[in-house]
Amino acid sequence: MKNRQIGALFLRPKGGRAATANSVGETPLRKCLRLATSAGDINEILNEILREATLAVGADGAYALSIDPYDPGSLSAISAYSPSGTFNFPHQVPIPTTISGQAKTNRQTIVVRSTDSEAFGQIEFGQEIEAVLAVPLFARSSTASLNGSVETAQGTLTFISQTKSLIFDEAARSTAEDFAHIFSMALANAQNELFRRTTLIDSLEQISTYIESKDQNRREHAARTAQIAAKIGEKLGLASETIEEIRIAATLMDIGYIAIPESILQKPEALTAEEFAMVQMHQVISYEICKKLGLPDPILELIRTHHEKLDGSGYPSQITNNEISLASRILMVADAFDAMRCKRAHRDGLTQKEALKQLLIEAGSKFDPEVVQALRLVVDERALDYIYGDAEAA
Repeated sequence: MKNRQIGALFLRPKGGRAATANSVGETPLRKCLRLATSAGDINEILNEILREATLAVGADGAYALSIDPYDPGSLSAISAYSPSGTFNFPHQVPIPTTISGQAKTNRQTIVVRSTDSEAFGQIEFGQEIEAVLAVPLFARSSTASLNGSVETAQGTLTFISQTKSLIFDEAARSTAEDFAHIFSMALANAQNELFRRTTLIDSLEQISTYIESKDQNRREHAARTAQIAAKIGEKLGLASETIEEIRIAATLMDIGYIAIPESILQKPEALTAEEFAMVQMHQVISYEICKKLGLPDPILELIRTHHEKLDGSGYPSQITNNEISLASRILMVADAFDAMRCKRAHRDGLTQKEALKQLLIEAGSKFDPEVVQALRLVVDERALDYIYGDAEAA
């Protein structure tokens, strides 16, 4: 692969892009240490650490390998960099017969030069090179031992030279080992984040299952709202990441109902002012639950604000206009549309046309007119029929 950006390895952590600019007086090693412990796109972080490592070692190229999850006898590339962009890196290498595999197996840094073997490098690289420096990447394991946790070799950082004058001396070896240690730290942090998010997803699924067992209609409302909001977001040209945030928020926006008495939720007649105020607290409760579980801020903001209105008549904070994000405006329209479509104990559900008409009346006052018009296009295209199983488009 030529200077290939490896595909996403983990769910995106909270935070923005990996910072690449050096702070004043910051050394490459210190910069990489900062990146390894920061929140950001793990692929960008790993690529940047590898780039800095390659330049510091003075290599013509470098790549990081880790144990292939589908083939434990092989190492697969997770990041690669070449200053010239011309080196063809391997996607996968067998552990027993390659230099990188030996470094991983022996848990030791290996330096091999073209003069050391006639078959040097052919199995791993398939092209002419002069020297290879392979450094093992270690991961701390919680496997019980007399000394507590132990370190296991999970892959390598492999540097290559295509220049006879570059033979990877002791200084290069020491530098490579320093960067390999930092690279391992970045991997460990990413894996910890993956574990945390996997645990989070499991917890949220359990909550959703509990809600479904109490109120099937409300669970289905959340699922439909997520689909409708995604359709509106696509029509408005939102980024896929933002649409996914809206989907997640829609799925979780009503989990706070678990704290509201069922006698109120299932009450057939109109609620009293006190009961309605209690129901209005559900999104604050949803927000607090999801905040404790560590959801990203954009999703939390959507959960908290999906019942606000442009004119300040919403809840819980009565914010207005520009205080409400476009994503939240989309979610509030989708939520209101499906709520009107749903049959309630005290009223029948509206048709798509009737629900849309009501939103058009309130567009510009309570709802964003651009968002409502986007929903109108979605309805006109009959894009929601499959959600409701309707024969009627509007």
